[in-house]
Amino acid sequence: MEISKKILAVLRIIEAIPDYDRSKKMGYIYNANKMMDDKDRAVMTDVMKAMILLTAGNQKAVRNPESYDPDSARDNYSWLIGQGVGDIIEKFGLDINLRSKPTREDYVMAHKLLPVLGASKLSPEEVGQYTDMFTRNPMDRYGSEGHQKVYRGVTVSRNVILKATTRKTWNIGHSVSTSTSEKKGMEFAKTSVSMHGANGGPAMLLNIENKSKRGFHAGSMSRYPNEREVILSGVLQFGDWDMDFKCRNAEGETMNASIHSTSQVASFSKMKQNDQGLYRPMTMGSETFPLKDGTTFQDFVDEAVGELTLNLTKIPGEWSVIESTILLKMNAVLE
Repeated sequence: MEISKKILAVLRIIEAIPDYDRSKKMGYIYNANKMMDDKDRAVMTDVMKAMILLTAGNQKAVRNPESYDPDSARDNYSWLIGQGVGDIIEKFGLDINLRSKPTREDYVMAHKLLPVLGASKLSPEEVGQYTDMFTRNPMDRYGSEGHQKVYRGVTVSRNVILKATTRKTWNIGHSVSTSTSEKKGMEFAKTSVSMHGANGGPAMLLNIENKSKRGFHAGSMSRYPNEREVILSGVLQFGDWDMDFKCRNAEGETMNASIHSTSQVASFSKMKQNDQGLYRPMTMGSETFPLKDGTTFQDFVDEAVGELTLNLTKIPGEWSVIESTILLKMNAVLE
């Protein structure tokens, strides 16, 4: 399905106008509606439905529409939309009955359309072509020209973690949700700045350089605007990565582990109380690969993640990896 640059630009501009500036947003919607014909409104109806279903609908049905049972659906569209989306639907005259529940046909359409939305690209000139006098300045619609950094946090299996450490590319052609907020990405990866590893993993945090600033900006139009969501699709080029986790010995002692793909070093530390009563990390040792016995870096990763065991030469005792703390932090590029 083809989506015109006009529709994509108009929705990016609407999403970028702050919700607190309602008069500017409603004024722009009024002016943008004059640019639309019936064909545009039909396509915009599908675009808005697809966005709503990915950001707040049945995620399993988005991936596999045949799994959707409309009889068991609880929420109608009015419960799935973000603040102000009702105004967009009303003012543009979109064919979305907010009192109705999504149908299987809606999910089939969304499944086909979301990869197109996620791969969409707009130049600054293309966005600027559909502004009005109050949105001509890019600062009045900040972010509408695209986001070069986005983040995706997700809990995964250990098998997915292992695959990611050996792959050069990862196809997200079916479209995924990302965030312009690193903090939100970390939340979805069950971690935070002050935490070592994850709390509820295994998890993966993708730090994506979105070179062409592609993607559909759901952001403020989503039911969850604080997630600052960008729908993205394409093929990620994986780069260097770090992995953090905690490990435990037979006596119940724990220590932190960090693995670095570039240096191929695994380092270990414990939190110790200093003379001032403050807890600070104390280095326990490190392993640089390959080891003298021939163990390679990937061998170590495979055992740590796949078997949850650690064979250490510099630190005494038998240590095992705490699965729920595994966090893979991967740098990736989307051209």
